[in-house]
Amino acid sequence: MTADRRGGPGGRGPVPIAAALERLRRDLGVPSPDASERLHVALREALGPLVEQLTSAQLRRDVVTLVVNDPTMAQAVRLRAGNVVEELGRADPPVAVSDVRIRVDRRGAGRTR
Repeated sequence: MTADRRGGPGGRGPVPIAAALERLRRDLGVPSPDASERLHVALREALGPLVEQLTSAQLRRDVVTLVVNDPTMAQAVRLRAGNVVEELGRADPPVAVSDVRIRVDRRGAGRTR
């Protein structure tokens, strides 16, 4: 199936839906499903048992955002943020990350990833 791009730049013809969705995913900064899996593997390696304290982990563009529901756990995760960047750099293929942000969301108590 294709999307009609008659009004697109240069008057190009139809573009395959898969290509259009891939472009949209990249434009929005949403990681590929493969990159998301590599993120979760890297988090398990970098954080060890602390990974169980995360209520959410997201990769958008080159920033990883980790959410916990306790300020004490946030500090413990923050101390290992460099390990997260290192593990993602060792992934195959590597995932480029420029920053790891940690947020506390007490409303997240009891939620799962």
